[in-house]
Amino acid sequence: MATAPVAPAGYTVTVETVGAVTCVRVLDAAGGQAAQGQMASLGEAVVVDRMVTAQAHRRRGLGNFVMRTLADRALETGAVLGVLGATDAGRALYETLGWKKHATLAECVYRP
Repeated sequence: MATAPVAPAGYTVTVETVGAVTCVRVLDAAGGQAAQGQMASLGEAVVVDRMVTAQAHRRRGLGNFVMRTLADRALETGAVLGVLGATDAGRALYETLGWKKHATLAECVYRP
């Protein structure tokens, strides 16, 4: 169900879709990036990543706003499945939005 989120007072939002990728950016009053997130549409599924809220803007509902904005876009494209990798801190937010833990991911790094 779409939620039509509204950005918290004092912030502006840009939503840009290029190909299958939608990016949401939340800017503060000075034009600095306060939060962002993106998703890639893959048929009936979306993959959410690059979710981040700048330290100075945390605990203001920006992550919630970005996720709900992306979710609304996902529903508009016909998605029925969402996938993301989460930190422990991020998982708390996602679970409040109805996401369920499916599996534990291993963290791997490759630097050639």
